[in-house]
Amino acid sequence: MRVVLDVNVWTSAKANVIVTGDLDLLIFSEFQGIPILKPIDFISRYFPAR
Repeated sequence: MRVVLDVNVWTSAKANVIVTGDLDLLIFSEFQGIPILKPIDFISRYFPAR
């Protein structure tokens, strides 16, 4: 899985997910097919408690 936190390289890095706390970005659920998640949602989705 490739996680990219820098806005400038999301698409060029072929990110699988965008993790951000930016409320202006979080109003979208995805960008060019890449899910946009809050950090806590990312952790919950990809690293669930066992």
